Amino acid sequence: MKKILYFFFVTPCFFYSQDKCPDCPNWYEEKKFEEIITTVKPLGDKASVNDLLYLGKSFQSIGDKKNAIKAYETLLLIDDQNVDACVAVSALFIEVEHFENAKFAAERALKFDKNNEKALYNLGVIYYYQKDLSKFDQHVKKYINKKETKDEFLYLIALTQIDQEKYDQAIVSLEDLEKVNPSYEYLNFYLGYCHFKSSEFDKAKDKFTIEAKKNNEIGSEAYYYLAHTNIHLNNKVDACEAYNQAINLGDITIEKEANAYCDENKGKKFKAKVRDTRVRL
Repeated sequence: MKKILYFFFVTPCFFYSQDKCPDCPNWYEEKKFEEIITTVKPLGDKASVNDLLYLGKSFQSIGDKKNAIKAYETLLLIDDQNVDACVAVSALFIEVEHFENAKFAAERALKFDKNNEKALYNLGVIYYYQKDLSKFDQHVKKYINKKETKDEFLYLIALTQIDQEKYDQAIVSLEDLEKVNPSYEYLNFYLGYCHFKSSEFDKAKDKFTIEAKKNNEIGSEAYYYLAHTNIHLNNKVDACEAYNQAINLGDITIEKEANAYCDENKGKKFKAKVRDTRVRL
């Protein structure tokens, strides 16, 4: 992986310009991100710290990671101790997989706010992605009970346990997460996944069914696993329906597999092996 190091903490500046976008706070609350962008972006480094913070947040809100990073970097050249910008750019560097930059920014935030929960969580994510399980375990044990990020840490723990194929332990972590935040994204999918891997197919079916009906971005994957769960339960009708739902949601890669199982006229023995799902955050 190519890593690009951004040296944005180099020249602290002690003169902060006045806000040139007094409407930015209201615009941001009203989700008028384009107004903020068209007002602040032309100002460049003449924009104020607050202006640039709203610019970065606006780019982030519309999914423009590159310009969001640039806005936060410009801000940090003006105010290299701005914790909000450090935390935000750290999270963005994680998303674009520049983990050394992300770590540097998170540690910079903690230098000025040692208990910042978002920065601490970002470090946990970085250790997870870098497969540094020793640091990850130490970090999680130390900060697991932070109120604001307890559910995120429980999710990270579960993903690590899934990576290690410790499905029983992952189920415990995910059930703890369910108690803290029962609506956590993908919770039911990964509970279903762990039950599936543990051959607990009735429980897996319940969880995959809940996740599949949400029709979110992993809806097709939930239906795919629901199909294989029903195959293990010898429920061909429900398995074929789940296959069809996955295909209708855009997963055309499984059509051949679905036809091989569902089309009785072909008389072919079904040999499809369930594909594994990439663990996501």
